[in-house]
Parts: sequence; structure tokens; C-alpha cells
Amino acid sequence: MQYDPRQSTSPPSKIEPTGFFTGIQFRPIIGGVVVDTVATFALTWLYYSYFVAKDLTAQGAAAEDAFNQYWNSSDGLIASLLLGSLGTVIGGFFAAYKAGKLEMKHGALVGIGSIILGLLLQSVAQSDTTLPEWFMALSFAAAIPAGALGGFFAEMFKNAMGGGRGWAPSRYSVGLIDDREGRSPGKTQSGGVFLFRRSLCSSLGTSSGKGPIKKSKTPESEG
Repeated sequence: MQYDPRQSTSPPSKIEPTGFFTGIQFRPIIGGVVVDTVATFALTWLYYSYFVAKDLTAQGAAAEDAFNQYWNSSDGLIASLLLGSLGTVIGGFFAAYKAGKLEMKHGALVGIGSIILGLLLQSVAQSDTTLPEWFMALSFAAAIPAGALGGFFAEMFKNAMGGGRGWAPSRYSVGLIDDREGRSPGKTQSGGVFLFRRSLCSSLGTSSGKGPIKKSKTPESEG
């Protein structure tokens, strides 16, 4: 292997330690928690209005009593757990998309914020009924993975929409092009300028349909 004198002799930069909150943006996380709360209430209302209220009304039960009775039942608790997790996925997606980086970490932090907000609301709310321990445990265990899943979906959506970094010609690829052109890689111009110039010359040479442009002969050259 030959030594390349063009390589830099400067010492490599020091690797700085990164903490858990390095690169975290708290404004998208707060917005994600708000979106999670609003989405959970909206999904709960839609589910109850279109799938549960009709059956309970047909049975002749009062609206308020039927509402409380259903959400305290096992079916209502499972539905509330699933709808709350779906709302956390939506909130994690929103926070990760707004942050634009570290999508899964931002989504997971939305789940942590939802847990804290749920504990605060439960302590402030005045209710005679207490939620089962298994429901609370499953809700807390599902919040963080649901938020991270929303961040994962945001990353996939951004990549699908072309929001990732664009391709840039590397030094190796430009060197291969230079070799094909018979030039030295060390005396080449930048990859983007070279590719642009090459495509422009090709388009000018073939736009008239007569093939590449040929150099015309002058009287001096003929003599």
C-alpha cells in the first residue's frame, strides 16, 4: 500500500461524550403530549359514540350511568388501553416529525410525558372508583413503546417522502470517473461541478440529433 502525501497529518478531533438528552428538542415533545391527549379523547369519544352508545341505549340504560358502567368494565378498560396507546403513537409521530432527528427517542419521551400527565390527572380527579392495578401497569408499560413506534413511523414517512439526505458524489466515485477520462484524480475539480459540466456537454452535443459536437477545421490548421 503506497503512502498518500495528501492525507492530513493533523490529529483527529476528540470524541465528546453524549448524554441522553443530547439533541433533544423539548418543544416537539410537549406538543406531542398535547396531541396524544387530544387524540386519545377524540378516539374514545368516536369509539363510544359509534360502537357502544347504540347498544346501551337500546337496552334502556341511562346515558351517564351506561357511560361509567362501560368504561369501568373489563371490555371498556381494554378498549381504553388500546385507544390510549394509539393516541400515544399519534403523539410520538407528531413529536418525531417536528423534531426531524432522533425520531424514536423523541417518540419515547412523549410516552414518558403521557405517563406523567396521566398520574397528575388521576391525582387531581375526584372519583370514587379506582382503576385496577393491572390496567395501570399495562398502561405505563405500553406508553413508551407506543411513543417510540410513532417515532419509527415518522422516520419511515420522512424517508418515503424524500426527506432524508440527498446523494453526494464521493471522492472515490469521482476518482473512477477521472480514470475513465484519462485524468489524474489529484488534479480533478469537485465532483458536483464535473458531473454538471459533463451532463451539460453531453446534452449540447446530442440535442440537435447529429451526435457529439466536432471541432471544425480552420485554414490555419489545414496549412
